[in-house]
Amino acid sequence: MDALRQQAHNVFCNHRIFSFKPSASPFETVQITQHSEDHTKFSLDSVSEDQLREIFNQSSNNDATQSTFKLLTIVRSEYLVLEIGKSLFEDLIEACEIDKNFYRPLAYEQYGFQKARSYISGPGSGYVDSYYLNTTSALLLWSYDSTQRRTCAIFIPNHVGTIPDSAGAKEAAMGALESQIALVDTPHLMLLVGAIVNAAWLRESLQNSLYMTREIDKRTEQGMWRVPGRKPAELDELVEGAKLVGYTLTRLENMDRQRQVLSDMLSLFTPEGGSCYRPGVSTEEEAETALCAVKSQIDLEKIQIDFLLARLRTQQSVIFNLINQKHTKTSLETATQARNDSASMKMLALIATVFLPGTSFSTLFAVPSLRWEESIVISHRFWIYLAFVVPSTVVLLLGYWFAVSRSKRVARFRESRYYDMEQGPCEVER
Repeated sequence: MDALRQQAHNVFCNHRIFSFKPSASPFETVQITQHSEDHTKFSLDSVSEDQLREIFNQSSNNDATQSTFKLLTIVRSEYLVLEIGKSLFEDLIEACEIDKNFYRPLAYEQYGFQKARSYISGPGSGYVDSYYLNTTSALLLWSYDSTQRRTCAIFIPNHVGTIPDSAGAKEAAMGALESQIALVDTPHLMLLVGAIVNAAWLRESLQNSLYMTREIDKRTEQGMWRVPGRKPAELDELVEGAKLVGYTLTRLENMDRQRQVLSDMLSLFTPEGGSCYRPGVSTEEEAETALCAVKSQIDLEKIQIDFLLARLRTQQSVIFNLINQKHTKTSLETATQARNDSASMKMLALIATVFLPGTSFSTLFAVPSLRWEESIVISHRFWIYLAFVVPSTVVLLLGYWFAVSRSKRVARFRESRYYDMEQGPCEVER
């Protein structure tokens, strides 16, 4: 097992996708100590690096303290940049006794939930449970020492500018900690905090996706939401609508993935049988009941997610059909315009054809057909010119007419027949 942990640490050191940057700002920490059921202290502080090391490396609980909780919030200055030094981060993992096997999913920031149990020897020896939860809204690492009733956690919210609707993850976590402070002596406090934070992100993202879906309905005029008197969407607007559909579909698929991760995680810690109410007398049973209630809320979101996915896929088909109709209409208009232009060119060609024989023969014979200086303008040999010009023009026009008519007949014949692999040549039924 130690060899696997060492391999995981090597992967983290050599292949991690994110980087560390020493923080110039103080670190935010949360400490909770519970001396008795009626005496629980909650403190939110900003500390330096030396103070942070002292907090996380201090000795275990004294005799008067029942439970302790420590949490560090690490800020992301960018999507893949953590504002903390690498050595300090590894020292905190060691101080929290978090299983080093988590270095492997941490290196690639893999989505999902993992749990591991390790035995810690020495003073206060016993089993320590480690947890890894990475979702769209935040990354959580924590451990729970059942012997000393100590929880040690690292909370890394996702970068606000990168992940939609993730701005309130930190505030939601702090609010959940304060409201669930009574559960500090159970192993389920951070599970409940992680579930509450992600459930809040899920609800907000789902609501925003619903608004986007309604906007798409308005653009296509083919859905449940319509605007009276709205003009049909133009091609550019439909293309933008297709982009919005693709973006919203991707978000919903991501939500469904996060919902599945949370549901699978909570299924490991909630009562069996489907009932969330347990009239328990212990704080741990109360925590399990709260986890079950959150799981029920998360499972209900699947109904809305599936509905919006089906609705958006229908709108996607509608938009593509409308875009094809717009393209077809544009192609027909272009073809009509080209046909009109072709008719104009044919007329010009016909006019040139009518005058071509006359100009050709007049040039050939150089017949002075008109004599403007004499009293009789038309020459007595003008009939020679007409005798050649008129028959030649008629023959040329007839030849042109026969050629055009034949090409049309051939085209109609080809359009009226098709080849069937079983029946051979067939005529189109009209």
